[in-house]
Amino acid sequence: MDRQYTISLRKDVATVPPYKRAKKAVNSVRDFLKKHMKAEDVRLGVELNKHLWSRGIKNPPMKVSVNVTEADGVVSAELVGVKVEEPKVEKKKAETPVEKVKEKVAEKQAKKTEAKAEVAPKATPADVKPKPAAPAAPAPKAEKPAAKEQPKPAPKAKSDEKQ
Repeated sequence: MDRQYTISLRKDVATVPPYKRAKKAVNSVRDFLKKHMKAEDVRLGVELNKHLWSRGIKNPPMKVSVNVTEADGVVSAELVGVKVEEPKVEKKKAETPVEKVKEKVAEKQAKKTEAKAEVAPKATPADVKPKPAAPAAPAPKAEKPAAKEQPKPAPKAKSDEKQ
């Protein structure tokens, strides 16, 4: 079922503070469609949402025209003039749990064979070149003698007498 509505948002938006107006506009469109299409599952399109928020949160449009479609109890609304593309739903064949397990096992085996193919073959002893001898470790440096700590001067005693 397809319908077209022009929804007035002026009264709903004017009753809330400015920092909540775009949110209220979205909720008002949703409530309007729930009431008029008699459905609980209402989905707003991307372009409709962008239009409601286009002028910021404080200044949404005062009315909006929407195309509404209902399919399988789901009501979807989109801004007038925007083409709605139906998502393609691929139907999968019903698989038994045994078939699912077999698929997973086959995938794991395929991954293992790919991993083995990617690993380079090991070098033969004839191909291995002798490594040069490691340089001798440098001699440890002599530790510097610890600096003598000088005692801190004692704090000056405060005299009871004021001068």
